[in-house]
Amino acid sequence: NAEPDVDIASHEDGTVVGEGMLVTILAVVDDADDAEENLIATWTAGERTVCDATPVSDFGETVCSMRLSEREETVTVLVQDPRGSTGADAVRLDVAPTDAPVINLLAPLASGRYYSSLGVEVVAEVSDSEDLAADLVVEWTLQNASLETPAESVDLPRTPDADGRVGGFLDLEEGIWNIGASVTDTTDKTTSTGVQITVGGPNRSPSCEWVSPDDGLVWTAD
Repeated sequence: NAEPDVDIASHEDGTVVGEGMLVTILAVVDDADDAEENLIATWTAGERTVCDATPVSDFGETVCSMRLSEREETVTVLVQDPRGSTGADAVRLDVAPTDAPVINLLAPLASGRYYSSLGVEVVAEVSDSEDLAADLVVEWTLQNASLETPAESVDLPRTPDADGRVGGFLDLEEGIWNIGASVTDTTDKTTSTGVQITVGGPNRSPSCEWVSPDDGLVWTAD
């Protein structure tokens, strides 16, 4: 019983891939005794199984998509035929570290003046050296620091626009509030930031009283 012949065709040793970024690897399989669709392929990255017991296609191809860490440089595909004979191939990749996303909270400001009767605008600006802004995901949290309650998720827009900005408005009661924002990229790296603001009572209209001159006073010109 001949062993399956396996060849990773899509990547060569030393191919650079980004840490945590989706990479798809293809191998070509041939077996002198069995039809390709009767073969089973298992893919591993380092010691982790990334595609388990995957049938080989009728065309003699097996494909696996994975995200690699820096310590998972060696990707191996093991193919087994119905009688237990196996064949394998491996490729050693150069897994390059990727950057975490960046987030800046543009509003509100800790020094700002806010009122319970007016919505508080929150705006974050995000970016990433590898991903488009629209591919990033922003999460918002809110905590009432006056009552020391746990932080809770807030239903605000999560997808930035093409310029990387995302935000909305919060209706907050009088008190001290912690507003948090985090951004996650396609490699699952996350960066967080936050601000504490003080919200006062309702915004009141200014008062105005006429002081001088008195009503009805007659002025004469010299």
